[in-house]
Amino acid sequence: MAGNKWEKSDFRELSANDNEFFLFSPTLSDIFFYELLDALQDYFNTYSHYFLMLNYEEDIRSGKINDRRREDNEFLHMYVKDYGYIIIRIHHFFELVIKEILEKCDPCFVINPKNEKEYIKMICFLKGSGDNGDSIDDIFFAEFSDALNRLVYMENNKLIEKYCTDLNTREAATETVKYKQSLQKLNQLRNSLIHRGRKVLSYEAFDDFMIEELLPLIMSVANSFKKMDFQDYIDLGLPLYGNIKGAINEMFELNKKTESKNFEYYGKIAAIKELCKGRYQLDYEMENSYSSCESEEKDYKECPCCGRKTLELVKHNLLNTIYGTMYSFYRCKDCTFKLEESIYDDFFKKA
Repeated sequence: MAGNKWEKSDFRELSANDNEFFLFSPTLSDIFFYELLDALQDYFNTYSHYFLMLNYEEDIRSGKINDRRREDNEFLHMYVKDYGYIIIRIHHFFELVIKEILEKCDPCFVINPKNEKEYIKMICFLKGSGDNGDSIDDIFFAEFSDALNRLVYMENNKLIEKYCTDLNTREAATETVKYKQSLQKLNQLRNSLIHRGRKVLSYEAFDDFMIEELLPLIMSVANSFKKMDFQDYIDLGLPLYGNIKGAINEMFELNKKTESKNFEYYGKIAAIKELCKGRYQLDYEMENSYSSCESEEKDYKECPCCGRKTLELVKHNLLNTIYGTMYSFYRCKDCTFKLEESIYDDFFKKA
């Protein structure tokens, strides 16, 4: 690819016309890693959108509030939207990772002919006798669960080692198979969203799923494939942890040493997510959408994310007429960082 223009050499054409093309350049064919970056950024956004609900849910558990009209909650709606994007994007990422591993062993391992015509195309492809314009990509590809089962079978029977010479791909296959059950759960969650649109993990359960099951596999697979764009992302400098990779590792450590997960634990995870989110969006101009916010102090604190003295303490009347509950939170006027006062005090005053 030269400059900002797509060059013919970057693509492998599907047909004689210019209406379709295949990504051919190694850089372009790795586009699903960009989708992973979007999914991670969406995950770091989940607290920012769920926001005051974390404190609100704690007040419900403690008996301070009895109203549970969740369907009227704007924060919950934003969380559900984030959740859907994240599940679908991470599912798509792993589907393509699994198929790329299989394809590096042999392209036929990723296809699943559905009729006689497709079987003939596959045989012609294997013999190199297909008509011009025929392509293995015209044949029906294996679905997520089928591709995962093939990968597990091949890895357990040492067929990956037999058919694939690339050591990084072998490593990625080994790590992926270790998380078979997690990927099956991911597939179920994705299918429930796509086909039914009903089942959604709670905020806390989703944190658990991400930190205990998906993020460890993501980090391992990304390390195996050694993608520079992903590496640049996790190497972004970050206060307290050095970079985003260090912050993710801190999530793992918190998860391991926390026996009873409570508001304090999820508050710490929320603080880390806010730092990661804000670091990636330091140049983003945050819109003030809280019309009921009132400034509590004129002297700004130093923002733990961007380092500028632009952190203010504000109050928000959580959905005025519905709950009538006032919560305090810190908000940076420059970057996207914001955190409930109780979580901020607990996390950053102890850090």
